[in-house]
Amino acid sequence: MDKIIQLEDGEKILIIAKKHIFLLYIKVLGYILLAIIPILIFTFTKNNFIVDLSLDSQSILNLLYIFWILFLWISIFIFWTNAYLDIWIVTNKRVVNIDQKDLFNREISNIRLENIQDVSVETNGIIATMFKFGDISLETAGEKDNFYLKSASNAENIKKIISNAIELESNEVKTVKIENS
Repeated sequence: MDKIIQLEDGEKILIIAKKHIFLLYIKVLGYILLAIIPILIFTFTKNNFIVDLSLDSQSILNLLYIFWILFLWISIFIFWTNAYLDIWIVTNKRVVNIDQKDLFNREISNIRLENIQDVSVETNGIIATMFKFGDISLETAGEKDNFYLKSASNAENIKKIISNAIELESNEVKTVKIENS
């Protein structure tokens, strides 16, 4: 993580938050179903209708299916890469949001702990409750600086860590050195 963000003096990483792996499994399951559907359609139409495909048309269908599988494989890779690289880094001084938008498009922004006014977690549904993932929202005075991490793994724990870090930051005594000239 030191190569992605530069830590300040005295800054320590408290937690690195990522999206829950359950969402990746659900998306991959959807892609597997998309890979199986053409086989089911071809099998159904071949058995119920008298369709005698020549060797050339069978080869073309096989080639099209291979391209379909390749497209699905690349889509899974892109989704996994974006989900894996989309993270929050919570330190004792700030929260860094690394938002991987596309393969070659990343946005890195941060909020200082003293600027955070509210930390909230929203857990929707029985599956999210069972697997302990939810949406985390950090709100500041400005509308533009709000951070969202959708489907964060162990969201309540992340909220507690951020809230504790905010409390420790606000209780810390700040000293200012004034030099006489």
